[in-house]
Amino acid sequence: MMAKVYKEGGLQQTKRADMSVLQGECVGGGSIINNAVCYKMPSIVKEKWERDYGLSLSGLEDAYNQIGRELGIAPLGAGGINQQVANRFIQGVNAFNSSLSSSAKPLQQAKIADVNGVNAIGDGLWNLGNKYLRKRSMLETYIPWAESNGLSANQEKGVSVSSNTTAIQFDHQNGCATSVLIRLASGQLKRVKVRKAVVVAGGTIASSHFLMRSGVARPVGQRMSCNFAMPLVFTFKEKIRAYDGEQITMGAIDGESRMVFETYFNPPSAFGLSLPFYFGRHTQLMNQYEQLLNFGVLIGSEPNGTILPKADLLNGRAFTWRLGTTDQQNIRYALKTLLRIGQGAGALNATVPLQPGIEFDLSPGNITQFDRFIDTYPLSTSTIHLNTAHPQGGNLMAGPTASNEILDQRVVDETFRVIGYSNVFVADASVFPTSMHLNPQWTIMAMSSLAAQNVLGI
Repeated sequence: MMAKVYKEGGLQQTKRADMSVLQGECVGGGSIINNAVCYKMPSIVKEKWERDYGLSLSGLEDAYNQIGRELGIAPLGAGGINQQVANRFIQGVNAFNSSLSSSAKPLQQAKIADVNGVNAIGDGLWNLGNKYLRKRSMLETYIPWAESNGLSANQEKGVSVSSNTTAIQFDHQNGCATSVLIRLASGQLKRVKVRKAVVVAGGTIASSHFLMRSGVARPVGQRMSCNFAMPLVFTFKEKIRAYDGEQITMGAIDGESRMVFETYFNPPSAFGLSLPFYFGRHTQLMNQYEQLLNFGVLIGSEPNGTILPKADLLNGRAFTWRLGTTDQQNIRYALKTLLRIGQGAGALNATVPLQPGIEFDLSPGNITQFDRFIDTYPLSTSTIHLNTAHPQGGNLMAGPTASNEILDQRVVDETFRVIGYSNVFVADASVFPTSMHLNPQWTIMAMSSLAAQNVLGI
């Protein structure tokens, strides 16, 4: 399934192979391979987008609510939750908050994740598809709804989906898209006439490449951001059997909405790939599989990624990345916090995904020593295992009240229309001015609903 539904078979990475980006490459996109977790945009991010980027997001809440009703977004059902995992996480978050000084901002209360998959049975394999149809992904909802086009037999025919087809570029005259060049699975090239508009929704990397190939004369592929994913492995004395439950079930947002701490787990093979060890140490740790548990974190990044215009022979559709000063500060805070959550949850040992990996028991003295170590450790994409399943940005969206510096960098205006083209729109996470900091699925769909209103209005 990794080879079938992930871009580059799950090996899409930076040109230097020191950071990977997981994205879906299937009908239904990322919703087929994600963990169904749904968060609304934090107010601090919404205010920044409105203030600094000149965007009007007054209709966003209505879009959230409509999508929530249509997909049945609600807290994950009891059948999908490993109660051992939930209890440990709640215990760890409460212990961390209790240890803080009165001036420090605590984590928000640990909560069951909202998901578009309330009938979960705890199979723990949503990252590999939707075998039991318990997740209301796009393949089960919006795509067939669009194909059927509503309720009445008198309505016009719905959309037609062409899978295994690559959109190469759009052709245009006088700023109006006239056709799209596509390549079929057979290799045959065809042109599809544009009667109304071109809506680009291939995700951060694919959408940027499509616009580049089409000759868009704007800074496409710049200011890419993401949520860094960084799971730590904790060893417990007793068996947790964390695989008996969905992969992400609980979350706790930090006091400044910079990141969210989550429970996380993988089946044996994927879990083994995430460990920073080899040979004997790797085998020794894997032999404790039933006693292991991931507490992870998603950290909203700075917009420091760049999507390269041409594919790399070794690494596919490569991009470059550098960690900013704020990124490094947030990663250090996240690592220190995760260790204390693990300690508060009763874990015996922790495995930290640095280069090389570090494993130590969670005594107070060891944690204090790690704090001093990480404060001076030179963090970069080559010294810490980082990946993301939430790429954002690349095609900056901004409105007319943004600063001249921002306006010079924007690719898309406040109506989701590509600058310089009357009928080309972008409706995916590539228009995000910054990282949303939390799982972005719900927000991507809500923003795309706002984009649809503009497409329908032309």
